[in-house]
Amino acid sequence: MHYFKRYFDFVKPYRWLWIFGILFAIILTGIDLYIPLVLKRFISLFTETPQAREEVLRVIRDMVIVLLIIYIVRAVLRGLTASFNHKVGYGVVCDLREKLYNHLQTLSAKYYSERQTGKIMYKLTSDVHIGEELFAHAFPETVINLIIFFGVSVILFQINFELALFTLIPMPVIAFLIIRFSLKSRKAWRKVQEELADISAVLQDNIVGMNVIQSFTQEKYEEGRFKTESESHFKAAMNAVNTWGTYYPIIEFVAAIGTIMTIWFGGNLVLQGKLGIANLVAFLLYLGFFYNPIISLGRLTELYQRGFANAERIFSVLDAVPEIKDKPGALAISKTCGKEIELTNVGFEYIKNKPVLHELNLKAESGKITALVGPSGGGKTTVIHLIPRFYDPTSGSVKINGVDVRDLKLEDVRRNIALVLQDVFLFNGSIRDNILYGKRDATDEQMKMAAALANAHDYIMDFKDGYETLIGERGVKLSGGQKQRMSIARALLKDSPILLLDEATSSVDTETEHLIQQALERLTKNRTTLVIAHRLSTIQNADKIIVLEKGRVVEEGTHDNLMSRKTLYSKLYKVQFKPQEKNTQGL
Repeated sequence: MHYFKRYFDFVKPYRWLWIFGILFAIILTGIDLYIPLVLKRFISLFTETPQAREEVLRVIRDMVIVLLIIYIVRAVLRGLTASFNHKVGYGVVCDLREKLYNHLQTLSAKYYSERQTGKIMYKLTSDVHIGEELFAHAFPETVINLIIFFGVSVILFQINFELALFTLIPMPVIAFLIIRFSLKSRKAWRKVQEELADISAVLQDNIVGMNVIQSFTQEKYEEGRFKTESESHFKAAMNAVNTWGTYYPIIEFVAAIGTIMTIWFGGNLVLQGKLGIANLVAFLLYLGFFYNPIISLGRLTELYQRGFANAERIFSVLDAVPEIKDKPGALAISKTCGKEIELTNVGFEYIKNKPVLHELNLKAESGKITALVGPSGGGKTTVIHLIPRFYDPTSGSVKINGVDVRDLKLEDVRRNIALVLQDVFLFNGSIRDNILYGKRDATDEQMKMAAALANAHDYIMDFKDGYETLIGERGVKLSGGQKQRMSIARALLKDSPILLLDEATSSVDTETEHLIQQALERLTKNRTTLVIAHRLSTIQNADKIIVLEKGRVVEEGTHDNLMSRKTLYSKLYKVQFKPQEKNTQGL
């Protein structure tokens, strides 16, 4: 019930629509309960004290007019009820999905690294739809069924007390079955939702990685893997359906036994002269109303159990606490030049007790280029991720201008940083949209200047639609070098005082790399630049080169200084350039 209480928080903006929807439904229920009384009166005209023909015709005419008005009102109210309740249901779905998405944006990189994208997407697209079923159908129907049950109970006891007692005989059995069904159904439907999320996760992975699947000719393997997931969902769904299919017919049968007993006992009462035919017919009509709410509870119970299962999954996301967030009283930091970065005794681990960085100390001085180099797995990318607080260090501190980034406003920290990652991510849209992501209010001139500085303008203009060219999901229509340059243009347009370049030139050819380096030399003036590059030729002019190995700083200095030491840096440099020298000699 805790989850349902939280669901109701999302109904508040639509509470008047929902109240009127339920109110109209109650009126509809009253109309439905009134109609058997009219039919009872109609039958009594012919079975009780004879009346003059003219009087009977007058009463029938009045009944027809009343019924016509009733059915018109019922049709209008039914339409309004459906419209109001569905607007509430879909409104809740919309608001809940938006809240989920907004909360997801506050969660740290660690949250996403531990979960499959497909499962997260499923919660936003499918799990939230239970809100529509609950608020457009389940809750209103529950209110109506309760009113019908108690209202009809009063009417049945007014018609004939003894006969009404017979209708209660199946009730304990039905209540027992509904409780048993609820306990089993909830667990079964939770499993169904989990299996569906697994299918969504496999689909998302495989669609994104379709080129890899095809290039390794693993189609049969993936078919088998998907078949396994699909069949697991089928089994879970059949288990849930079979649970419903077992209990629901039994509940209906027990209710039918009550109807049969009523017919038998009611017929005897008519023969004994204790009950009129009109009353017996009315009683039987109302008996359908009496058992229907109880039978509906079986169906509604299934819906509620699905709601519980989905709610657990949805609110597990909303209850996830952001690990990276502002401290109370966090300090503001302006977007101005002169930002110095310093890591002091920094330790970090992605997995507990498996450190990636060990008491790391380094400084990137304001307005200068600092390069990070070293073997793969040395911690270079991790350092880049710590500065904009994608992660926080396990120990030590990361500072900007002497202030721990955890004491600064997170939004301000990231506004001061332009980032180009090794794995370029571009959105499905136009080239213009992707470059303007760096600065939404930039002018065309500013955008094109950034593209030109990143050596992207010329190839963009080669496209028929220029900057309006659609690049496909993740920039699939662009080459690796084109995507890299567009990513650089996006970062340059942001014009932040700190530039973080992780393998910024790793996907471009030598000529383009040279042009980018010229642009970066101009752009890094008066900016703090931290750059990672496996091509050591690109960072020879860096003000300082820091060599990382196994999460530790093993040496630092300028290119010439490090080469003269003949240690790790010089070895890496010689390894890179020796093949080039051989190739040159071969030519």
